[in-house]
Amino acid sequence: MQARQHTTPEKRHYELVVQDDYLLVLHPQYPLCLLLPRASGSDATLGLSVEHVADVQHLHGRRMAFDAIYGVFWLLRGPYLAVVTQSKLAARGVDDTEIRVVQTLELMLIPTQNLPVLTPEQEQDEQTYIDMITRDIADQKLHFSKDFDLTHTLQHKKFFEWVTPMMQAHVEVTEQLKVKDTSFRVLYISRRSCKRQGTRFTMRGIDSEGNVANFVETEQICLFSDGKQTSFVQIRGSIPVFWSSPVTMKYAPKVYQAGNAEKDVGAFLKHAYELMALYGRVLIVNLIDKKKEQLKLGEAMAKTVADAATKDSHILAGVRLVWFDFHHECRNMKWSNLEKLVKQVDDDFQDYGCVKTSEISNLLGVRHVLNRAAAAGMRVCVAFRYFCKGANGEIVSKQSGIVRTNCMDNLDRTNVVQSLFGRRSLLLQLNETEALQGNVLNSPFDEFERTFKRVWGNNADAISLFYAGTGALKTDFTRTGKRTKKGAL
Repeated sequence: MQARQHTTPEKRHYELVVQDDYLLVLHPQYPLCLLLPRASGSDATLGLSVEHVADVQHLHGRRMAFDAIYGVFWLLRGPYLAVVTQSKLAARGVDDTEIRVVQTLELMLIPTQNLPVLTPEQEQDEQTYIDMITRDIADQKLHFSKDFDLTHTLQHKKFFEWVTPMMQAHVEVTEQLKVKDTSFRVLYISRRSCKRQGTRFTMRGIDSEGNVANFVETEQICLFSDGKQTSFVQIRGSIPVFWSSPVTMKYAPKVYQAGNAEKDVGAFLKHAYELMALYGRVLIVNLIDKKKEQLKLGEAMAKTVADAATKDSHILAGVRLVWFDFHHECRNMKWSNLEKLVKQVDDDFQDYGCVKTSEISNLLGVRHVLNRAAAAGMRVCVAFRYFCKGANGEIVSKQSGIVRTNCMDNLDRTNVVQSLFGRRSLLLQLNETEALQGNVLNSPFDEFERTFKRVWGNNADAISLFYAGTGALKTDFTRTGKRTKKGAL
């Protein structure tokens, strides 16, 4: 069906028309509606259809404006359509699109035949369920966009017209920045997976389907003033074997390995296959200690990766593990030792299956960067390569691999290291080769550094609040580049 442009294309709200026999959702920009009619059976959405609306003004029934459709909940009385009735602007993203955060949700009963008669107790339970759903969703910092699918990266974006994808996330965009003659903003989106949900200590490790706890995808999008867009994606997630650490009164609860070698390998293979399908080759950076409980867990992880590689040559070729003992290397405030990790990762990335430099457009001067680096005797890792879309919308390059970072909780150490990788990617995108060979903890651009560290500190706190209920523990370092007494406390 060819949709005609609505007479008021600036209209941003959906509209719900409530009738005894149906719910009608009016599209904000086109003369189309989503019809949810009276239905019978176990699924009241079976009869939904998209219809053309000639004259919306003459539709009768109670009307309500809303921002987005969340989905359908089945409760005691039947199916409810959940709609976002209030949201606020969180950031402006790609092409000045709006990214919004959910504030209030309302549930509307979808008309059904043979509506059940509830007892007073069931009525009370029904209202309790509705209150719990609406209150909990409002507290989750769910983000969405009416213009694009925020749950996907720029490289994999899709969009479905009616049901708006939402996610628990941290979203932040910087003010306009300038490095030499280049003006840009940076949009940060950290997407928390809806699988293997739970809080720290109560949810750890992997499940039989290959899902891991506290899995977060962080995308760093550079929006250049001339219209170019680049994106660098990295991920974090719990150590991908079966393990737990139930809460005790001890500072570091005992770690229990719940699986066996065969079970660990089977689950890890599913995890690795999914990562490779989504992102390409995978570099796993493990930051846990090489002593005591963490040593045993790290050895189990290393054995699992090695056994998986023996079992499947695709894993051997596509997955690499680096174990860097963060606490040992950075003891006594020796943060400069993080340069060891960056060099180790850069060396691994040299073999990481990047496109040939001849296949990369000169749009961002990548070839020029590499030539200058080679002339200076430097080794610049092209695998910090990124997705790039030109000012005219053409795809210039794609990210062909992913860095998967973990520590025990995937919070504090992980965020510090991810910020290092994020900085290196941004400097490469900005064509700042000399800055890449300097201090890995800083760049020579003061305004950029202040904003970069602040945003990564905010990201650390947000992800920690989602998983642990408190802010991150190393944000003093992330925000300032050094550890403070206040931060240690």
